[in-house]
Amino acid sequence: MNIKICGITNVEDGQFAVDNGADYVGFIFYHRSPRYIEPEALKDWVGELKSVRKVGVFVNERNEDILKIVRQCCLDVVQLHGDEDGDDIESLQKAGVEVWRAFSLKSQLDVEDAIACVADKILVDSISSSEYGGSGKVCNWELAKSLASKRDMILAGGLNPENVVEAIQLVHPYCVDVSSGVELKPGKKDLVKLLQFLKVKGK
Repeated sequence: MNIKICGITNVEDGQFAVDNGADYVGFIFYHRSPRYIEPEALKDWVGELKSVRKVGVFVNERNEDILKIVRQCCLDVVQLHGDEDGDDIESLQKAGVEVWRAFSLKSQLDVEDAIACVADKILVDSISSSEYGGSGKVCNWELAKSLASKRDMILAGGLNPENVVEAIQLVHPYCVDVSSGVELKPGKKDLVKLLQFLKVKGK
């Protein structure tokens, strides 16, 4: 089971995640997020995080700006949470970037759209009318299970140390993704909860 720890804003939290088995760490480049991190700040210490894949989360950014941050911050994956279309995704892929596309699943039609998406992997997040991710709400696990049987899927949305094992057992995702579920406050991780979450790798 792969684990992604998202919303990292400081090297201490990032290094703790890496040291305790995280496969991916995520950084939010969406200005309206309370977990936003300046690329200029991240580039100063992101190189200290070894043996982990680095994911940049973007919402409706221009591809040229995304690629600039990819190079600046040594990102391995771009995660798109806005209104980006297939052409945007393919353009990034042609530039050599792995792309994850976020979906909120309301019905089986959304599952079919996600299956057909050209992105390298699909991330399933909860439904929110006011936020792009990080809402702490649980998504529809039954629909996510249907999708996970067809595509490499990252399960996000409302996961925490108390429910992640159940989610894995039901959905069987490629990866689980947590942010607010292991926080003291937005942008600062609770290291006890973070360690509890990361222990699911051994189960």
